[in-house]
Amino acid sequence: HPYQNITSGLEHAVDGDTIFVFNGTYYENVVANKLVSLLGENMATTIIDGGTVGTVVSITVDGVNVTGFTMRNSGSISAGIDLSSASHCNISGNNIAENDYGIYLYDSSNNSISGNKITANSLVGIYLYDSSNNSISGNNIANNWYGIILEYFSNYNIISGNNITNNGGGIWLFDSSNTNNVSGNNITNNSGNGIWVGYSSN
Repeated sequence: HPYQNITSGLEHAVDGDTIFVFNGTYYENVVANKLVSLLGENMATTIIDGGTVGTVVSITVDGVNVTGFTMRNSGSISAGIDLSSASHCNISGNNIAENDYGIYLYDSSNNSISGNKITANSLVGIYLYDSSNNSISGNNIANNWYGIILEYFSNYNIISGNNITNNGGGIWLFDSSNTNNVSGNNITNNSGNGIWVGYSSN
């Protein structure tokens, strides 16, 4: 069924559906509140533009997959992709650029974030707050104010095989105490710390 925009497709979807999005620029704020897969035709040319208002793509339920998009132009203190209390989601193969936060996880666990290009976000490329057991792997994270921040009991996360370059800082762990595994990353040419560990982090 063809729909005019992604929001309309979601309104008509049921759990388990795949919503295929053709090339084009979609000026909307998408709320993924059903267990669906969002699949863009081409990462470079299937664009969701938030118009500098709010979060571009908000995920509010478990089990959502998002791949093949460019997400850009979030509003102030908002994100390209926001996961709130969402688990078992897969965010892969996207270009997430020119937002305040690239990907923001709040109280979200057991998610996979892999193979994304996360660049030129004015605050943080990937920000985890009270979010544990997530896998962040194989992402290209560059030219953000900070690459990855784990804060406030973000524990048992795996950060591996990422290219974290030319940011203001690389990886920041703050008040995240239990067994975060940071391995095999290329962390170079960041103007601040490559990895900073502080305040009760082990």
